[in-house]
Amino acid sequence: MRRRKSPLIFIVASILCVVASAALIVIVPPSSYFIPIFFFLLFFFCFFLGTVFFREKKYGALLGSCIVTILIFRLNNLTHPFFLILLLALFLMLGLLFYRKR
Repeated sequence: MRRRKSPLIFIVASILCVVASAALIVIVPPSSYFIPIFFFLLFFFCFFLGTVFFREKKYGALLGSCIVTILIFRLNNLTHPFFLILLLALFLMLGLLFYRKR
């Protein structure tokens, strides 16, 4: 029988990522140099939190990449509802593909 990792590690890592991104927002003046770092921290926050909720890393990675992709689209002014529907459909299909492979 496989032993599961403690979700406490993922919860602590999630809290550290959200604190680091909050510190990045508060301390550093806004510039384009720190946007990739913010998205990186946001992805890992969603990844760790999704891993705790769904109990699998691939669903956490899917959740994190979905949220970051939606925000990158909004940053580039691609705000039409059709883009949101297409992205959600894409990530839903990927989630179903991961579920099917299990």
